[in-house]
Amino acid sequence: MSGTRYWLAEPGGEPQGPFELAAITAMQREGRLTAHSQVCADGSTMWLPVHQVTGAAPQPLHPSAAPSLPGADGSGASRWEPASYVGPILVTIFCCLVGGIISLVYTGQANAKGAAGDIVGADRAKSSARLWLYISLLSSLGVGLLWLIVVAMGRLLGNMP
Repeated sequence: MSGTRYWLAEPGGEPQGPFELAAITAMQREGRLTAHSQVCADGSTMWLPVHQVTGAAPQPLHPSAAPSLPGADGSGASRWEPASYVGPILVTIFCCLVGGIISLVYTGQANAKGAAGDIVGADRAKSSARLWLYISLLSSLGVGLLWLIVVAMGRLLGNMP
């Protein structure tokens, strides 16, 4: 693993880096990283808890030295909230079956990753679910509008009853 560089992120924060593994290990040893800190190898998309990469036990948080995390309320809780299934279910039923199912799958992944503590991965999956929800909704509206135009043109030209 020598030469591999890693991106570093705190829950609710922006990724920083890339850093060499020795620099991340030093930050962890100095107590500058929390038990919730995550790293991702440069060029990868999989975020892991920092202690899985460095091999060191996660540092306990001391109330006197623990800074408030970005997006946190000061209690150390993350800003991540579970994704809702309502939109994907409604789009699946009323609009676009394929896009709705894809959105449901990404919503499930977001909730599973969020429950496991992978905040960055959960946010990415939630964004993908939202993207597929909008794609499905807009494509269904476009097809419906096109159908209305075809019907109107047919009636205007007298080809349809």
